[in-house]
Amino acid sequence: MTVPEARPLVAQHHYAKGASKTAVYLHGLFRKGSDELLGVAWWLPPTRVACESVNKEEWTKVLALSRLVLHPDCPKNAASFLLGRSIRKIRQDARFVSLVTYADESQAHRGDIYRVTNWTYVGRTGPYPRWIDPSSGRQVAALATKTRSNAQMRELGHVLDGRFFKHKFVMHLTKPVAKEPASPYLALLEQLGLVTAANDNAPLPANDNPGSLRPRSMMRSYQRYLSDCIYTMPALLGAADMGLGKTGATLDGVKRLLDDDPTWRCLIVAPLEVVNNTWPTEIGEWEHLKGLTYTVVTGSEAERKAALKVDAQLTLINRENLQWLWKTIGGAIGWRWHILVYDESSRLKGFVRHTPAVKYKDGKKIKVKPQLTEFGVLAQARKLIKRVVELSGTPSPNGVIDLGGQAFILDMGERLEPTRAAFLDRWFDENQYSREIKPKPGAEVAIMGRLKDVMIGLRAEDYIDLPPRHFNIIKVKLPPKIMREYRDFEKKMVAEPYDVEALSRGVLVNKLLQFANGGLYRSDPDVWPAVRETVAVHDCKLKALERIVEEAAGQPVLIAYSFQFDKERIRKKFPHAVFFDECKTFVKDWNTGKIKLGVAHPASIGHGLNLQHGGYLQCWFGLSWSLELWDQFNRRLARPGQRHHTVFIHVIMAEGTEDERQYESLQTKGITQDRITERVRVRLAA
Repeated sequence: MTVPEARPLVAQHHYAKGASKTAVYLHGLFRKGSDELLGVAWWLPPTRVACESVNKEEWTKVLALSRLVLHPDCPKNAASFLLGRSIRKIRQDARFVSLVTYADESQAHRGDIYRVTNWTYVGRTGPYPRWIDPSSGRQVAALATKTRSNAQMRELGHVLDGRFFKHKFVMHLTKPVAKEPASPYLALLEQLGLVTAANDNAPLPANDNPGSLRPRSMMRSYQRYLSDCIYTMPALLGAADMGLGKTGATLDGVKRLLDDDPTWRCLIVAPLEVVNNTWPTEIGEWEHLKGLTYTVVTGSEAERKAALKVDAQLTLINRENLQWLWKTIGGAIGWRWHILVYDESSRLKGFVRHTPAVKYKDGKKIKVKPQLTEFGVLAQARKLIKRVVELSGTPSPNGVIDLGGQAFILDMGERLEPTRAAFLDRWFDENQYSREIKPKPGAEVAIMGRLKDVMIGLRAEDYIDLPPRHFNIIKVKLPPKIMREYRDFEKKMVAEPYDVEALSRGVLVNKLLQFANGGLYRSDPDVWPAVRETVAVHDCKLKALERIVEEAAGQPVLIAYSFQFDKERIRKKFPHAVFFDECKTFVKDWNTGKIKLGVAHPASIGHGLNLQHGGYLQCWFGLSWSLELWDQFNRRLARPGQRHHTVFIHVIMAEGTEDERQYESLQTKGITQDRITERVRVRLAA
């Protein structure tokens, strides 16, 4: 197509409002069956300096994508369709060997289209002045037949709109010459990430040999994309499925930022076990990360203070210690971290800055001084932080209401409101009778639209071949007598045979779940403080668990329980069981096959632990209302490196009880979260 044919579309739909008078290639996207122009790919030769920065040896064969423009009515995949076919034609012509293009930060562009069409991100350039012709609104280049000075641009009537950075992407059209495996040049390319693994869907290998570290070239495309986002975006919520290697990708992105400014420091907040095991292990498994220094601020107060004194690039701390950290360093005065990484950010969903001003003691309400919550600490520190990275496999287990607090830490309330009250008032309606809170009509779409530039969604099914998970629902029938007692308890809120009373409907639901599991907590109302004891009701679920263990025939089984009395009854039934919270080497022992029956509460074992090497059988003895805990526990074994073809997850439920409603609730919440993350889902080209 010709320049005059392409100009009107560019003038109408490109932010620069115009383009060059010439082109090396002009490729158009037309509506099928007509001559209606819907898109343009406009290619020009860049300056010699720009060419040499891409390919110094063959700088005359470098071409730049100057404009990529599409009509707003085009479908989502139109840009990648046009760009892919345009590059194919250039490749066939064989005149050029390298391509370069830029994403302009002045327009909040990140270059997502280039990432998904296999360009290589090489960093930010600039800042560049942006000149505007006020008479036409067009962007004007200072470089014409020669470079004009700022004074000359002003004499011509142009206005300086600001100075902005650009994100630079390159693509080499010719294959690199093969090198000998031992070549130092190949090793350098691997370290720079310019040689990619042949099979991007292969699982990340376990580092069985500590002396054999993974080179950066083994990072997968989705890991490189996440790393690029962390490096280029001041704030990011990465909603990445478990098993996608987001820990390694995050460390890579953080390292790039620390390399740019060696004075910067990074604070990583995560669950305790993840801080102690997952992050340090990941740092030790990558060749390019071995130079990172880190300190782990956990343990006793003396141990935490000693670790905090270490001036390391990374400070790892469990989230429960954030308030202690803030107090110990003297608040904002002692804050020294420029980057915040918050692992499993759904914990911020509460959006509450302070603890309550009252508490109950000996049955009396007394006033207390409110303290900063974990969220409150980060809210106070946010203005001191230059980069924020939030990570979560389950960012919105209860819907978009969970995103308010996470969004505040990203942008200090710019997108969704600065307080929980304002957030709820703007986006939600509350039923005055039931107190149920639901999004206002259109709120979900509007909220996700506002977060789209700071949130990405990566689904495991798009990138890696994980073993399928087979859910085996085991419904146990309670004996008729026990079932009648259950129904009476449900109706009257009193379990007379066990002398247990539920004081409210909310308490009743929890009691009914206890009943379904086989026990009840009971306390004497005439004794203060209350002493809780457990009353045995039935052993139907224990018998079902016994059958599962027998059928496993010696294969390891990982069990999740709900209540403390579940744990003690399992211990009594299975003396050889090993409990996660009682075994410091649980992860290692499980993965090496030393544990045949592992037992844990999903809140303690759910996040970030790699247990796929130790077995393929899981079991829910009692469920959770939390979609986050449900999803996290279900992904502990179905991860890259799982050798068995299928992971089996047994779910024991008492038929006709609150168990069934709890299970249905988890399925509904899963559908809601999938709908939310679908709006920010990123599918990278193969």
